[in-house]
Amino acid sequence: MGSNVVSPIDASYLADSVVVLRYFEHAGKVKKAISVLKKRTGPHEESIREMWFDDRGVHLSEPLLGLRGVLAGVPVEVGGRSAAMPRLIKAMTTDAGLQSDSQVLILPPTRRDGEVTCEVLQRAGVPCSVCRDPIALADRITVGIGAFVITDAHAGNPYIGLVVAALEGQPTWSDTPAILLSRTERQSTAIARLAAALTNVTILDRPTSTRTLVSAVRAAIRGRRRQYQLRDQLAALRDAEEALRIADRRKDEFLAMLAHELRNPLAPIKTASEFLSRSSLQQVQSKRPSTS
Repeated sequence: MGSNVVSPIDASYLADSVVVLRYFEHAGKVKKAISVLKKRTGPHEESIREMWFDDRGVHLSEPLLGLRGVLAGVPVEVGGRSAAMPRLIKAMTTDAGLQSDSQVLILPPTRRDGEVTCEVLQRAGVPCSVCRDPIALADRITVGIGAFVITDAHAGNPYIGLVVAALEGQPTWSDTPAILLSRTERQSTAIARLAAALTNVTILDRPTSTRTLVSAVRAAIRGRRRQYQLRDQLAALRDAEEALRIADRRKDEFLAMLAHELRNPLAPIKTASEFLSRSSLQQVQSKRPSTS
């Protein structure tokens, strides 16, 4: 794993794009790294990222800025642990991931609270699952969910910033709904800061009734579906614009080819026409009687 990678042929001359995949050892595990060495058609990203697979698809991490020597197989940490262990930023979803678009995630204060809340929502026909911590919730937000329920107990969690960062990194069309359960008498600075960071949030008093919670979750899911409709419309618009650009380019290419094909036979025709005109003029002049 630490030896140099040697190719029997110079693939760079044969390929438009060259991607390097490399196994490396870190934190007692064998991991996979990916990077782009060459892209003939234009500039490309030169960073090295970790790649891994799970039941939701293929995932890429942030650039491995905290590790040096990844391609050698046994990298050395050059920064803190947070820099060496990047969080999930992107996922290419599979069918299982597409089904999670309408799922509600729950980040409860205790595991038992999460199980009870999930059971209530499932009885109401709402698909849901419980997240063990803010890190898991942040990872799922980047993949795509319907909404999430969170309590004020996590306002002071040091990893809640990952959830806020995942929300801030959403596409322009996306604004994942959040439902914050908060006690009225416990309005601390941390809770106020969390409520302000959740841009699309519904705040419910805690404890709340089952009817109120189910109603708020269903409203959030309806709003999320409208966001997905907007996403699909934007994608259709981009596809239409791309189709128009392709058609316009093909029209220009056809006109250029037509002009070239017409120019080639017209050139000898024009030359022959000029030659015949000159020959006719000379014949006419030769037939005129001399005035002397």
